[in-house]
Amino acid sequence: TWLCFSCFLCGCGWKDTGGWKGEAAAEGTVGDRFGVTVDGEGFVTKVELPSNGLKGTIPPSFGRLERLRSVDFSGNEGLLKDGPLLTQLKQAGLSCMQLKQSGFSLAQLKEAGFSCKQLKEAGFSLAQLKGAGFSCKQLKDECGFSLAQLKEAGFSCKQLKEECGFSLA
Repeated sequence: TWLCFSCFLCGCGWKDTGGWKGEAAAEGTVGDRFGVTVDGEGFVTKVELPSNGLKGTIPPSFGRLERLRSVDFSGNEGLLKDGPLLTQLKQAGLSCMQLKQSGFSLAQLKEAGFSCKQLKEAGFSLAQLKGAGFSCKQLKDECGFSLAQLKEAGFSCKQLKEECGFSLA
């Protein structure tokens, strides 16, 4: 499975291949690989390969790592992070914040089903959330943005009154 992971991501072009290739990969354990952390039972809990030259698509089996709690693929511009993988990582228990820090975009996280509130808690701004298509009502009700904040973000008086139920003088 781990050799497959390396093959999917063009492991030959990685900056650090420690434990991923040759005899080291065949003889070592998963925890011996650069960027991989395992728990006391040998289950993968963290994969950190930022700016390591990853290219291609992460195999679907990666999302089935039951104890995975942290990933960092940021800075790997050639890496295709598709919807099914993101959904699997979300189902594996990774938070919106962890996935954002791993380089997933707002659009990808929204498509994977993270709520407006979760995206706000992950650090996306009101302007970013509005730009991603969240309504005035969602931003008010789910995220708790105030009338002043929504007005400053450019929502019209009509939207603030009709969608959000604000009484405007």
